[in-house]
Amino acid sequence: MAGRRRPRLRQLRLGSLGPDEPDLVLDYKAPTRGLWVWETAIPGDADTTSDLIAFSGEHGITTLFLACDPVGYGQDGAVERYGEFVAAAHATELEVYGMSGYGWFTIPCDAGLDGQPTCFTEGWGVYEAGAGSGLFDGIMDDSESYSVAKSHWSEHTAKRSRWVLHFLDGVRERIGELPLHHTAPAWYDTLEPFPREDGGPEKTLDAWLADTVDVVALMSYRDTAEAVIEISSPELEQGPVWLGVEIADAGEGDSVDFSEEGSAAMMAEVERLEELTADDENVVGVMIHDYNHWKNAAP
Repeated sequence: MAGRRRPRLRQLRLGSLGPDEPDLVLDYKAPTRGLWVWETAIPGDADTTSDLIAFSGEHGITTLFLACDPVGYGQDGAVERYGEFVAAAHATELEVYGMSGYGWFTIPCDAGLDGQPTCFTEGWGVYEAGAGSGLFDGIMDDSESYSVAKSHWSEHTAKRSRWVLHFLDGVRERIGELPLHHTAPAWYDTLEPFPREDGGPEKTLDAWLADTVDVVALMSYRDTAEAVIEISSPELEQGPVWLGVEIADAGEGDSVDFSEEGSAAMMAEVERLEELTADDENVVGVMIHDYNHWKNAAP
């Protein structure tokens, strides 16, 4: 499937078995770790670019989900400064996904919802421009439909879910061969199943997303590895998944994030999570939200 990362192999040098024997070198699968980066001023700034790349190397990050709106909206000089950033990241084997998203991107332009400021076409344009720049290794969409027109979502969940899928189909058409990843909360599996077409098969939204995008970026925010796996288990049966952890205060209680425990506790659980899921082919990796909060978090 497009978008599935090949295992990142690294070499472990164990030393020689004797004075006349060569060193024994084993290949092993290195963890895949994603990092969310919302700061669009970093590309083009040499110092903050170096800081981010160094931070990524120190913490084993392999993939950056970098807010790409300056490129997506055609800001002057954006392609050039993002190009310099991506080149520097690629030089250290970091992948860079163009990331954006807005709940209103998932709404048709003729929906007529109260207060609707935009619709499908703006979101499609952002990702088409991002893909057309040739800079990014993939696209990460963070359009959380349930976050806008909330009462309409509650009353018309199946309709809104179909709109989400239609929006993502449109993104796919516009980004060519680039992998498409999309964020999802861990509660989509609790929604009522629905058909994409009248009379068709019924599935929950998490299952439809697994059929639509290359990888689901699951906001499986909990503060132990075991709890992350438990809340993610339905999605892990559907297809490739990023497992998410949160260092910022999510405002949903201490068990959801690592804002009180600190970064060392978070990384201990990340390593535990990687250990427990090492043999699960549907675990693409662990993603951490986000760079700004992590670098400023308590140790």
